[in-house]
Amino acid sequence: MKKEFEPNPVLKELIKVNKLHRSCVNESECGGNPDIHRRQYSVLMYLYKNGPVSSQKSLAEYLNISGAAVAGTLKSLEKCGCISRHADESDNRRNTVKITKKGLNIIDRSHESFRAVDNAMLKNITDKELDVFRKCLEKMAVNLDEYRQSLRRDNK
Repeated sequence: MKKEFEPNPVLKELIKVNKLHRSCVNESECGGNPDIHRRQYSVLMYLYKNGPVSSQKSLAEYLNISGAAVAGTLKSLEKCGCISRHADESDNRRNTVKITKKGLNIIDRSHESFRAVDNAMLKNITDKELDVFRKCLEKMAVNLDEYRQSLRRDNK
């Protein structure tokens, strides 16, 4: 009988914390708006950070989803008043997508929710402990990036 793979206990806890964090964020309803889902929130954050876009392709690449999925997400966000779309002045075939005041309000409220979740998660953990943990995570990221690059080289 083969022995099942058992992840490293530290990594198992990291995955557990990630799932709990996500759950808390979801239960905070992305800033108190239950009508906004994760993908929609990601689009709002992209627009908040990067400003108006006229390329659905850039959104699709950022979100790692299809153009059709982006179109559906934008349609939902436009319907609820979180974004506006207008014909691009330089190319009528393209639409410029902008976040609206309602969308900005959702982002502002979500920042408060995320801050509350983060504060709850980090309660009773010292700055020194967080610094050691951050350094470990940075090393893990470097290791995984190197491993991913080696996989890509091997698959060519």
